[in-house]
Amino acid sequence: MYQNGLGQVRNQASAYRWMKCAADQDHGLALHALGYMYLDGDCTNPDGQKAVACFEKAVELGFEGSKLALAQMALRCYVSAPSSRCMAPLAVREVTVMFYEATGT
Repeated sequence: MYQNGLGQVRNQASAYRWMKCAADQDHGLALHALGYMYLDGDCTNPDGQKAVACFEKAVELGFEGSKLALAQMALRCYVSAPSSRCMAPLAVREVTVMFYEATGT
């Protein structure tokens, strides 16, 4: 609600605080959303390493959507120059396996 301004004025500090609070309690969806906040720099400073940590923790907790986020990050780094928003480049085979595991195709 705070992040998108649904029903109230958008408040980035509150959005980050509440999402982090839920993520700290091992809520998979909150970890996934916080990962994207870090990845995109939405409501906080961009930090690729924190994004990866959130996505990996969400996967450990059974949130399958974060596998796709990790695969997309790995692929983005493979096809472009690595940046602070990306993971270290992976081999094409590893990225392909991550993608297919995440999408079930």
